[in-house]
Amino acid sequence: MSLGVPMQCPDRGGPAGGAPPAGLPDGFSSRLDALLAAYRMAGRGVGRAARRGAAGNPALAVEAVGFHPCGPGRLGCMVTPWFLEAVLLPDDPFLWAEARDGDPLPLELPSGRHRFTAARMGLLGTLAAIPLASDMALFLDAEDARHAARLALDTLSGRPAQAPSGCPVLAGPWP
Repeated sequence: MSLGVPMQCPDRGGPAGGAPPAGLPDGFSSRLDALLAAYRMAGRGVGRAARRGAAGNPALAVEAVGFHPCGPGRLGCMVTPWFLEAVLLPDDPFLWAEARDGDPLPLELPSGRHRFTAARMGLLGTLAAIPLASDMALFLDAEDARHAARLALDTLSGRPAQAPSGCPVLAGPWP
């Protein structure tokens, strides 16, 4: 499914640490709160599995990073102890209503065409997600994970991105 027009992502302008940027519609703030609650609820089951040996990073919590206007919704990242993913939360919860969980959603971003995956989230509707990291033990702390999330958002938004100085995971050198 293609939206047919490239998405235009303006500068985010929001504070660090996952707070939604100022000036977003009131409805979006409550939808972002509901998204965070849904991820935390899902994480409770993952947390039980982690106590039985599944991987996770205890230095991390569930948080939203970025979420700036982009095409039909808001683009941001969800940081959790178990994974990091980019999420496009549409303004219209029914935009991808026909998509089933796991369906591919190829979308144009300023950085090019990307294959998102549909994730049905109940009353929030269907969002589009791209997994970014599954081994969160790579991150030393929450700030490391937030840096990775912001780097991914800059890359997806077509902005030049730089790894923060002193970040061993993102700074390279790469082979």
